[in-house]
Amino acid sequence: MTAADLTDIDLQSDAFRQDPYTAYARMRAAGRLVQVNVAGQPQWMATRHADIAAALKDARFGTESELPSAQWLQAVPEPIRVLHEMQRRWMLFLNPPTHTRLRGLAHQAFTPRMVQALEGQIEQRAHELLDRALAQPVFDLVHDFAHPLPVDVIAQILGVPIADREAFARWSVQLGATLDPIAPDEVYLRGGEAAMGFSAYMRQLIAQRRGEPGSDLLSALIAAEQAGDHLDEEEMIATCVLLLLAGHETTQNLIGNGVHALLRHPEQLLRLRQEPQLIKSAVEEMLRYDSPVQCVPRLLREDMAVGGVDLPRNSRVWMLIGSAHRDEEAYPNASVLDIGRDRSHLAFGAGIHFCLGALLARTEAQIALRVLLERAPNLRLAGGADPRVRPMVTLRGLQSLPVAP
Repeated sequence: MTAADLTDIDLQSDAFRQDPYTAYARMRAAGRLVQVNVAGQPQWMATRHADIAAALKDARFGTESELPSAQWLQAVPEPIRVLHEMQRRWMLFLNPPTHTRLRGLAHQAFTPRMVQALEGQIEQRAHELLDRALAQPVFDLVHDFAHPLPVDVIAQILGVPIADREAFARWSVQLGATLDPIAPDEVYLRGGEAAMGFSAYMRQLIAQRRGEPGSDLLSALIAAEQAGDHLDEEEMIATCVLLLLAGHETTQNLIGNGVHALLRHPEQLLRLRQEPQLIKSAVEEMLRYDSPVQCVPRLLREDMAVGGVDLPRNSRVWMLIGSAHRDEEAYPNASVLDIGRDRSHLAFGAGIHFCLGALLARTEAQIALRVLLERAPNLRLAGGADPRVRPMVTLRGLQSLPVAP
């Protein structure tokens, strides 16, 4: 069986970024596996929920990042080399046993008990951010609320002092853009410079925590290193960077995309105001309806059939999570926002790479949404044009969302 050629669809085009769901529908209609254009090259795309859900749990679909040649590394600027060295230590791109070891060490900060202990602080910070935002006739929900809230939370988990969090937030934005595997070179250069700044800062913080350990995750990682748990300082820094990015990118996009969806569906917003007990299911539907993570690439570790098409080892297949979430075979009326829908989605992945911070992201979004609706009972969109989507392929989030309270 051959896959449909839809290379006229360009995942980097502005039209696709603003509305990927029309293109996803066309892909699903064409087949379970199709080829579309990514960075000028045809790439395999899995389109259906059943195939993607199975692949995310299948060890034959690897997550290794491609290792560049030594010649390439010598030719690129130092910041990009530093960034690459950091990224190759991210558990996001690792497989067992290294992935298992790093995930086990980081997991201690995201247990139900630890997340529950953060709830009061998350709510307090949400109120503080809205105190400033609601004093304005129009505010940017992304810049003033959806971004700073999760950044502050993950900074607290890592043990970053309040005085340093402005730089911490800046690095998070620059490094977050590098999560897109086909971002332009200037994005990686800025991300590399941020990686250098973050690494230098973390080395100082690690040295401080060695002498004065606290109750934060960084202190716990240092204790694991000192106990001989095969964790070196470079892995420690890389893990902290990944947790920063994963901890803020998904939640920021979840809050921004989700509130935007509710404001565009006033009947669902009214239902949520009348039935606040639906907050949890509303957040799950927000994750499905306009997913913060739209796609993840996987590398085949052996020759195999994907979506009915035979592919050779080392083929890259993009798992279109955003398309899976609009698959009518998995979700009746999939294009409809329904905050009472049964919880079921792939927004946090599946299998061994299921998002470590899923519970934290859910908790932050539930608290953020509840506090926002309580504090801004007349919240509405401001400005005429549709908000612009950030120029990324793998992640989907708004650049800004002007709203009036």
